[in-house]
This record gives sequence, C-alpha cells and structure tokens, in this order.
Amino acid sequence: MAQYNLVQQKAMEHPRVAGLLTTALSGLLFYLGFYRPYLQIKEHVEEVHFSLAAIILSVPLMLVGLVLLLFANRYSAFIFKPNAERTKTQLYTIYGVTIVATLLVIWLLNRWLTANGYSTI
Repeated sequence: MAQYNLVQQKAMEHPRVAGLLTTALSGLLFYLGFYRPYLQIKEHVEEVHFSLAAIILSVPLMLVGLVLLLFANRYSAFIFKPNAERTKTQLYTIYGVTIVATLLVIWLLNRWLTANGYSTI
C-alpha cells in the first residue's frame, strides 16, 4: 500500500466511513450548486445564482461515495487503483458514467431553469 497516500490508505481501511464523508461533501456541494438556487426559484427572485463547479464536482463525488457506502471493501481497491493499472475498458467506463451523469444533471438543471422563465446565459 506504499503507492497510496494517507487519505487513500484510510479510505481503503474504512470504506464505509470514506463513503459517508464523500457523500456528505457531495451533498454540501449539491446544496450550494443546486438546492439553494431551487429555493431561490421557488421564491421567484429576480436573479438566481448557482455554482456550476459545485454541481460538476458533486456528481462524481456522489457516485464514488455511494459505491463506497453500498459495496465497501468489494470496490474500494478498484476505486483507488492507479489509472496506470486499469484497463482501457475500465477507464472508459468510469469516465463515461461520470461524464454522462454530470451532463445529465446539468442538462436537467438548464431545462428546469428555462421552464421556470430564467435565462441560462
């Protein structure tokens, strides 16, 4: 385990705790990026501010957190495996799922904002 840093080693030793912390961080970012603007829209404020960076970060963190929470030791070594040791299929699958999920959330947010009469530009 010398190839892993301290945070990765602790996460691999306690994957459910790491999953809980990752999911909590993702929830905070999702609140800042999506839920707070949702509340602003419900209040019909003139201008809504949302953080695209927070949304983009929250989706992959949520995916990793849920995998660690649900599958614990079964996938923790897989999640923290260095990219050089992964097959191209594994890399494309991981990146593909992450990118598709993130783009879907952004697209849904954009559609929802325009449906409520807000400009997204």
